[in-house]
Amino acid sequence: MPEVCLINGKPRSVRTASIPIDDWAVRYGWGLFETIRIHKHCPLFLSRHLDRLCTSAPLLELGENSERERKTWTRDISHAVRLSKLSDGIVNCYWTRGSLLSKVRPSRIVRIRQMPRYPKRPLTLWVAPWRIEPTYPGSGAKTLAYFPNMYAGLSARSAGFDEALILNAQDRIADGSSSSIFIVNKERISTPSLDQGTLAGTTRSIVLEIAKELRLDVRERSISWKSLLEADEVFVTSSLRGIVPVSKIGNEWERKLVDNSVVAQIQPRYKARIANDVKHCHGLR
Repeated sequence: MPEVCLINGKPRSVRTASIPIDDWAVRYGWGLFETIRIHKHCPLFLSRHLDRLCTSAPLLELGENSERERKTWTRDISHAVRLSKLSDGIVNCYWTRGSLLSKVRPSRIVRIRQMPRYPKRPLTLWVAPWRIEPTYPGSGAKTLAYFPNMYAGLSARSAGFDEALILNAQDRIADGSSSSIFIVNKERISTPSLDQGTLAGTTRSIVLEIAKELRLDVRERSISWKSLLEADEVFVTSSLRGIVPVSKIGNEWERKLVDNSVVAQIQPRYKARIANDVKHCHGLR
């Protein structure tokens, strides 16, 4: 049973599972979601994902960021992973708003699906022509109103690229369509700060920790387009892809991967973090 769906803790058919049409998640994209990688039957870095989910909940009036909510999500996710029996896959979590005008209550949805195959090579980035506005309500939270990111990713692939790069309204680097961006310039590592409209990526936070452990010069800051074009190295991070170098950005930046890259330095410690998480994941299986 590789594909599993739970709604409010109860198993549902993936093909027929549904929520009320009056749910504001359907009408307005009002809700949150998380995407978690399953590796060796373990939902990786689950506590970090649930921290982000539950911390964002009060911003959308979904919950109170309580330990009870974390335990409920942990129980549902653990149950779904066990039912699926997938060694490697994806957990999709959706937390819907319900309705403020009717008796439709919020829903917790957990879906398990197969892991797609990603290319094992440096990625190319397409530059989206639209901008993120960091001051909008919900900016920086992983909301269900994800159309601009999804459309950017689809446009990137249609243009022959792997992923999209999105700037903010001040023409500063904000995010990838489904990843976080890092640049390296003269041994200084930079990633957009959260006030730039950047999502607080789970893998992003781990990379920041690892860079500090290695005593690398790493900073969260505003990054201009000029700084990006001057970068010696660019890489992206995501829960599903991990840490991946970038070889090309639009038609304006292109680099070859070098042996002593920052990615090569960080990757072993990231893999060790994964192995440690799997080792201590037995209680969730």
